Amino acid sequence: MIESDSRNPFLSGAREVDELLRRDLSHIRVEASTGGGMVTVHMTGALVVTRVEIEPELLDDMEMLQDMVRAAFNEASKRVQQQAQGYVADMLQKMERLGDRDEFDA
Repeated sequence: MIESDSRNPFLSGAREVDELLRRDLSHIRVEASTGGGMVTVHMTGALVVTRVEIEPELLDDMEMLQDMVRAAFNEASKRVQQQAQGYVADMLQKMERLGDRDEFDA
């Protein structure tokens, strides 16, 4: 997180944007499955795993289970990253449009 500095308005504004991003990204929810749905991982935008589902027949093959869980985790985190990048890109576009409007108002 960005440290606050009341003497520097840029840092104060950056801190507010950082907090806004963290709050908004925490609402992201993704799900990723491997093995045709035999392993499913649910994850938040804060990369917190909220649920893991494993089909019972995988319990007999530990190596396959480990591979599928690892793949599902990796895919879930990749999806969070993609959604977060999209969110940030949208936010930057909105900020650019606001900046363009301010130039015309001046």
